[in-house]
Amino acid sequence: MLKVNWPDGKRIAIMVAFDIDAELMWMLRNDENAKHPTNISRGHYSVRQGVPRILKLLQEENIKATFFTPAWVAERAGPDSRHP
Repeated sequence: MLKVNWPDGKRIAIMVAFDIDAELMWMLRNDENAKHPTNISRGHYSVRQGVPRILKLLQEENIKATFFTPAWVAERAGPDSRHP
């Protein structure tokens, strides 16, 4: 078994990553989903409520993470956006 010497005597390393796709994944799977209020609502919730909660938790626990977000989602959810 390979022995790894982590910094500061740590015993394990993990990577934390999040995919923030909002409603885009539902819309790409089926054109009808763009008219489906439940799927659109889930997508909006992930950006408006989920991401701020995740960021707060990461900050409180001093955890670094990576976020993967399609440009379409980032543009629609940006600070100047009118995205609900």
